[in-house]
Amino acid sequence: MVTIDKYILNILSDPSEPKYRSINTTNKAFQDKVMKAFGAAELMHCFGFNTVAGSTALRTEASLDVMQEALLVLDEAME
Repeated sequence: MVTIDKYILNILSDPSEPKYRSINTTNKAFQDKVMKAFGAAELMHCFGFNTVAGSTALRTEASLDVMQEALLVLDEAME
């Protein structure tokens, strides 16, 4: 399972948990496993993440349905 999958599955499993709804973009694992990939920022945007001004985090404002659909598309592409 890819790192982005883990982030999204955590949100879908407990959508009210604030720690799952933000990502520290300076985190080494995030930088190494996500942001080094071509199109990673665009993919995160497709999931509904937006950069919060003046912060090192991404916040999601997307509906769970949109996230679920985007996750299915990602998983199909990975196969």
